[in-house]
Amino acid sequence: KVEQAPWVAEEVPAVNRDACRDLDHKDAEDQVIDDVNTIVSAIAAAVEEQFTTTKEISDNVSQASEGIKEVTVDVAHMLHGFR
Repeated sequence: KVEQAPWVAEEVPAVNRDACRDLDHKDAEDQVIDDVNTIVSAIAAAVEEQFTTTKEISDNVSQASEGIKEVTVDVAHMLHGFR
C-alpha cells in the first residue's frame, strides 16, 4: 500500500476550488464571445442594409440626373425653335 503525503489531502480542496473557478471563468468568457458575435452579426446586417439603401439612393439620383439632362436638351431645342 502506498501512503499518501499529508499535504496532498490538504491541496485537493484548493485544486478543486481552482478548477471550479477556472470553469466559471471559461463559461463567462464563452458568454462574452457569444455576446460579441451577436453584436458583430447585427452590425454586419446593418452595414449591408445601409449599403443597399445607399446604392438605391445613388441609382435614383443617377436616374434623376439623366431626366434633368433630357429636359435641359428638350428646353434647349424648344428655345432654339423660337429664335
